[in-house]
Amino acid sequence: MEKNYVTKIFLIDDDEMYSTIMKTSLEQNDLYDVHTFSSGEKFFNHIHENPDVVIIDYNLPGMSGIEILKKIREYNPDTATVVLSGQDKLEVVVEAYNNGANNYLIKKENVIVELKHCIKNLSINSSLRKEVQEQLRPTTHGWHNIRTPNFVTQEQVEYKPDARRYEAGSHNLLGIVGLRAGLELLQEIGVDAVSKDLL
Repeated sequence: MEKNYVTKIFLIDDDEMYSTIMKTSLEQNDLYDVHTFSSGEKFFNHIHENPDVVIIDYNLPGMSGIEILKKIREYNPDTATVVLSGQDKLEVVVEAYNNGANNYLIKKENVIVELKHCIKNLSINSSLRKEVQEQLRPTTHGWHNIRTPNFVTQEQVEYKPDARRYEAGSHNLLGIVGLRAGLELLQEIGVDAVSKDLL
């Protein structure tokens, strides 16, 4: 049975009514846990809760949306970010992407529809990462049986604590996660060396 992961979403917007509409709309999906903040300062008081996705209004009092993006990137570059803005100037869009934004959405009539689609894609990526981390976590006996999600074909991976490496057969463990992303993920969770058979 496929495991469903809850996506924790933090929304930063000083417009209380707008935030409420966004929160209500997103939480129509039972797997979205949405928390709202009226400023970057209030958001950073809770960043240790490690949200999966952060939605940021570009124009905020105090700390700007770009400043928030930079600080999130420094704290945890794996946190997905979406910028909402009334600005459609190319230089503003480029600035947001250069500072780590995954998506930039213009505040217009259909922005909620676009945001839902965007969050759906980001939550899929977040769930994949969580599943890989869980399945590559070594057990007390040094073995972890992989449940074989759609992006992992290897049935069993052997973990050698002394060598801090995983070994497997000739199947492609990285699958659609991609070689570079997969290797980076393995390093993040503490695997210093990967058997060539995994590649």
